[in-house]
Amino acid sequence: MDSPLSLFLVVASPTSLPNLFLGPNSTPTHTHPTSPLDDRAVSPTPERVRVVLTHEGDLADGPVIVQPFRHQVGGHTAVVTVPGSPFVAKPMDPKKREHAFYLRAPKALGGFVPAFYGVRSAEFGAVVTGEPDRREHASIDDESGPVVTTDDTLAAGRRGLTFSEGPLGEGPDCARRPQPVMKSAPLASLPNPWSLTMYQKALDKTADSSGTTDFILLENLTAKFKRPCVMDIKIGKRTYADDASPKKRARAEAKCRATTSHVLGFRLCGMQVYSEPNGRYLRKDKYYGRELTPATVPDALSRFFSLNLDKPLNSSPRAQEIVKALSDRLATLREALRTLSGMRFYSSSVLVVYEGDVSVRRSPESLVDLRIIDFANTTLSEVDGPDDAFIFGLTTLESMLRGLVESQVCGQ
Repeated sequence: MDSPLSLFLVVASPTSLPNLFLGPNSTPTHTHPTSPLDDRAVSPTPERVRVVLTHEGDLADGPVIVQPFRHQVGGHTAVVTVPGSPFVAKPMDPKKREHAFYLRAPKALGGFVPAFYGVRSAEFGAVVTGEPDRREHASIDDESGPVVTTDDTLAAGRRGLTFSEGPLGEGPDCARRPQPVMKSAPLASLPNPWSLTMYQKALDKTADSSGTTDFILLENLTAKFKRPCVMDIKIGKRTYADDASPKKRARAEAKCRATTSHVLGFRLCGMQVYSEPNGRYLRKDKYYGRELTPATVPDALSRFFSLNLDKPLNSSPRAQEIVKALSDRLATLREALRTLSGMRFYSSSVLVVYEGDVSVRRSPESLVDLRIIDFANTTLSEVDGPDDAFIFGLTTLESMLRGLVESQVCGQ
């Protein structure tokens, strides 16, 4: 039987970091020659906390196998877990921009980006299914109760099929989605359908290559929640890097014009809500978000909070407190971003998380979290000043959230 996995926290200065990394294939994280950031916008953290894994002395020398992250609701890159460890991991982007960002993340964003734990080489493993709980997953639009998930459904998820959770939209992206609409998602012990899709995509990319993949190790933002309700919201109108091809720019700009990003400065890219009365998760993917309009986004946001107890916001003081706490956190983040001159968060998202287990009794502020994620296209602009487009999206989102509570209070 495998020996137990041990975990040590090490605090070190940047000069000693190369000695702390997790195995012979790891990459030092205190420097990077092609960093898109410089000291105009950021400054290196003088001390960094690193997680060092040992497996009775031999984990650093042997392969580490990753698994899909259960609570990934959006994104186009697989988020994975390292079994037995406290963090999540993402494959290093080809130009290492996200790695460079975390190495020199602005101090002003302390507490608003995931903690960074370094780099590790690892391998994608087969999906571990575990024992199923057949109650816990369904579509948000499914009013008929849980649908039994078959082995064929699970196999479809592992092949990379996107599980549709509502009416299909129009356009080429939706046309590529599998038919017919599936009203059920994988079982409770499995990652959500979107996570399986992204994991399969990553497996397909590495199928013809031998060896390992470099991952950046990040804080698991859902770890402190028993039943994390999660929403991924892409902020801003521009979603491509400075060096994107004309074709990619045109595609991204067309997507912006066709979604709420153009008017609101943000669009929903996926969510999951734990329904306490039904004992299951309800989910929507990014295609649902693309079909929303500025007029329908408030209702979608409201459902993200009200479906937890299956009550309207005006009947749920807990939900109202959670919305207020998230709105306040958005306001604090917005003010922090105003201090960053030249930094542009192209294609970054805010990840919104709140506790879906109503038996957890804490202050509203400790029941929520909100962070910026996804920095593969973050760069410094030649134009000074804050990222007004990103701040505009945050301001619109904050205003919409506060409006949800105000309208419910006025309607009581």
